[in-house]
Amino acid sequence: MKNDEVKIRVGIAEDHQILRQSLVALLKTEEMLSVALEVGDGFELLEKIQDTSVDVLILDINMPRIDGEQCIPIIRKSFPNLKIIILSAYYSEPLVNAMLKIGAHVYLPKHVDYPILLNAVESVHNSGSFDYVKKTPLVTPKIESDLRESFTARELEILKLVCEEKTSKEIAHLLFISHRTVEGHKMRLLQKTKSTNTSGIIIYALRNGLFR
Repeated sequence: MKNDEVKIRVGIAEDHQILRQSLVALLKTEEMLSVALEVGDGFELLEKIQDTSVDVLILDINMPRIDGEQCIPIIRKSFPNLKIIILSAYYSEPLVNAMLKIGAHVYLPKHVDYPILLNAVESVHNSGSFDYVKKTPLVTPKIESDLRESFTARELEILKLVCEEKTSKEIAHLLFISHRTVEGHKMRLLQKTKSTNTSGIIIYALRNGLFR
């Protein structure tokens, strides 16, 4: 690399220390990259990114204190030019769409080969996007039977349709209930899953194996 070329400044937010350290070690060997930020949870990320120049952020969704989903809109508002790559153990079309909708630029599963991640960093930095075609099955967490018991049969039914990206109007039509009834169930789902929006409900369902 020529001396006058500017390196891509990469940030890594990942709570699994071994994976985070491995990523840092790998990325530091790349001439066109520099690791500008390394954090283990969302709270630390939001605190340190204010004083750190980052071009591309590699972000896990499932992190302690503040998760990745909550961090994305906050970061995008403060740093509109920063590019975000989600690197997660869970990968499905509804989850990918939900994360892209709230501001992520790329979504990759954690089992992706390192060269693909490297290409994604370069591509999203240069063009703002990266095309990834999933070639391996979704990693599905184990369902906890007692977790299902905390939801009514109707709530689980609506939860599944929400994960299929059905609107409240479509759900009402499919289940032969009123739009107001659907909204009431969705409010209870938000409360039970401790989510703030629909994408949070989808993430909860996927993390806990409630949706296939």
